[in-house]
Amino acid sequence: VVAGDSSTYGKGSVQTMINLPNDLGAIKVTNALYYTAGGASTQKKGVPVDIVIPSATEEFKSGEATADYALDWSVISSAIPKIALSEDISTRNGTLEAFLKDITENSKKRIEANPKFKELADKNKKKDEAADDEDTKENQIKKDDIILDEAIFILKDIKVLTK
Repeated sequence: VVAGDSSTYGKGSVQTMINLPNDLGAIKVTNALYYTAGGASTQKKGVPVDIVIPSATEEFKSGEATADYALDWSVISSAIPKIALSEDISTRNGTLEAFLKDITENSKKRIEANPKFKELADKNKKKDEAADDEDTKENQIKKDDIILDEAIFILKDIKVLTK
């Protein structure tokens, strides 16, 4: 189960710096791509999550998809045997889908009831005004980590639902 921003950064490639002779500088060459076991690239899309937790970075237009000359998303053959993909993945208490639905609903209820997440949403709306305010950034780091707290609650839900 993956919980956090709606996706990761989306960097699915590996680069190498090659120094040029005669102090002419260097060039960066893409020499490998990263794919998940299912065959999907993480390029531009990142790793999708099962449960989205609101965060201070969710509203930023960032990630590999915003970079100039980013490689396109692609897919290759899956490394997972077809038999594994066709089987119903289940937990002790039912299907994985139902399991994820339960813990997602629990998380949404906690987030909606937590005034700190409302505060975070309000701050995200005003983020452009305070983006360069170092004091604000310093204070943000020192505050309670509500995202980590919610991740721990999700882990507790998983433990309870898999007993």
